[in-house]
Amino acid sequence: QHGEQTEQRLREIADNVPGVVFQVQRDLAGSYRLNFSSASLYSVRGVRPEDFNRGGDAFFDSILDEDRTLVQEAMEKSAQSLEPFEAEYRIRMPDGTVEWMTVTAVANRSRDGTVTWNGYVSNLSRLKKAELDLQAAQKFLRDLTDGVPGFIYQLRRDAPGSINRLSFVSAGVSSHGLSAVEALQDASRLYLPIEPDDAAKLVSAIERSYANLSPFRVDYRLRLPTGL
Repeated sequence: QHGEQTEQRLREIADNVPGVVFQVQRDLAGSYRLNFSSASLYSVRGVRPEDFNRGGDAFFDSILDEDRTLVQEAMEKSAQSLEPFEAEYRIRMPDGTVEWMTVTAVANRSRDGTVTWNGYVSNLSRLKKAELDLQAAQKFLRDLTDGVPGFIYQLRRDAPGSINRLSFVSAGVSSHGLSAVEALQDASRLYLPIEPDDAAKLVSAIERSYANLSPFRVDYRLRLPTGL
């Protein structure tokens, strides 16, 4: 009775998480069998248990051709090394829509060579769309600002006493002898080609602006690579 109650509790937990809890097994012949899955398997993954248990490559059928090899290689690597199986990939749902999935599973090997994965699959589509939207917005902003004379930047200080860092800088920062990547990695390098007296004025102006939340403007001189 206690065992049945425990199993029922585990089933209730698995069926109410936002994804699919599963156990998949691969035998020595390379056939996959789904030993367990939570109730959301079809709504999340677009397949039913019987689809997985047809044998052959049925486990991979719904994965897009472009991603299938990546997933197969990741699973094979996990089977050989017993490292966690992790992958992000796209599937085609029964209604034809394409969804992003992420899977994480822990591998175990039995004495007979059978490999079993216990893991979790969830839908990654919203996060992927947000990433793509952000990349598109960043590209638009960079295309817009890279043609502006001088450079456009966003300087941040996350907490009192912390160092200033650039969260955005346009390509015009090359006027200071830096690429945008170099400036983002270390904002302090922006001050190196500035005349020392002017660099001190600039630092003071930034500090006042930080303290008072007021705009600042400083004219300063640069020492170019030519020495002028």
